[in-house]
Amino acid sequence: AKQIAEANARLKAARDAEKEIAKEARAREAAEEKLAKLAKQTSDLEKKATEAAKSAKANEKALAEVQAAEQKRQAEQAREKARQDSLVNAYALKIRDAIESNWMYPSTTGKRTCLLALSLAPTGQVLDARLVKSSGDDSIDRLAIAAVYKSSPLPVPKDSGDFAPFRQINLTVSTHG
Repeated sequence: AKQIAEANARLKAARDAEKEIAKEARAREAAEEKLAKLAKQTSDLEKKATEAAKSAKANEKALAEVQAAEQKRQAEQAREKARQDSLVNAYALKIRDAIESNWMYPSTTGKRTCLLALSLAPTGQVLDARLVKSSGDDSIDRLAIAAVYKSSPLPVPKDSGDFAPFRQINLTVSTHG
């Protein structure tokens, strides 16, 4: 009986040990599954981080391209404005010379200056001329307006885009007294 009890105790101990081993195996399998899931999550996060880095790099490149294009556009605008300003100044001098060459005033007139507002057609034809600021002498002012009409058509750029600033132009003319 003692031997049977000892055998039963060994058998129970063996079964308990098997249960413990099975329990540990299940825990190990669960831990391995969890570890595999964590490894996959880590891999997915690394892929996302790599994609985000690529996207950030692409965004930086796109931003740099946009900034370069904007700088180029601004430089082109500045060049065009400088060209337009130069053209306006050149034609303003030609117009002033044309008017002043036809401005007949008494030789005893001292140095007089007046500001005129001119409306011009694309052909240079004077559509309107009016006094904006007087020279201080009504007869000199009238003679300046007469000189504008006598000088018509005035020299203007032939290109319609270049002509635009000349549709309405303010111009200072001076006597040479």
